[in-house]
Amino acid sequence: MFRLIPIACLLCAAALALAVPARAQSPAPAGQFDYYLLALSWSPAYCASHRGDPDAEEECAKRRGFVVHGLWPQNQDGGWPAFCRPVSTVPVALAARESAIMPNVELIEHEWTKHGSCTTFEVRDYFDAIERSFASLHIPNALARPEAPVALPLGEAKAQFAALNPGLEPDMMSFRCGHTGELSEVRVCLDKALHFRACGAGQADSCPAQMRFEPIGGPRN
Repeated sequence: MFRLIPIACLLCAAALALAVPARAQSPAPAGQFDYYLLALSWSPAYCASHRGDPDAEEECAKRRGFVVHGLWPQNQDGGWPAFCRPVSTVPVALAARESAIMPNVELIEHEWTKHGSCTTFEVRDYFDAIERSFASLHIPNALARPEAPVALPLGEAKAQFAALNPGLEPDMMSFRCGHTGELSEVRVCLDKALHFRACGAGQADSCPAQMRFEPIGGPRN
């Protein structure tokens, strides 16, 4: 049976490495936070670093660009709530639907338990919010399905996103890169009505002035 866990672990570990210290996480009453952070992982970066890994075959065969890592409640001071209340498991049919935009069932369940539990949403409403947020964000054409590496200055990448998404300003998004400048994640800050807003503390860019986007991986059709 195909093991799905490694990509979920990779995404979660990457987020923790790039975020503020773990002590910023703490339970809180559901709904007690300042804004949302929509985290989008760049799937080709994972595929490029896991070539030949059987655990990566299913994700990489999909040949995707951005996938949703999660929708995270955040606080203005850089902290965030986590594991706020007991929640039910994600229904099988719902998890299957979310797999169209998220890496795998393990990550879907994790995001609901850790982050969705800190909202006032029930499980279907939480994932509806994820779908709406992702669907409403327009991706620059150059990053839709790149078959060759793409190099973009950080400022240009932000400008392209802003041009396609009215109301999205540079301080409302954060670009995260690996140690050699390859993009791993884009984070977009949203208010509780899922409209763009300025990010709080701890969301500075971690990319160099010139970024690299790995091309779409996996077998060609």
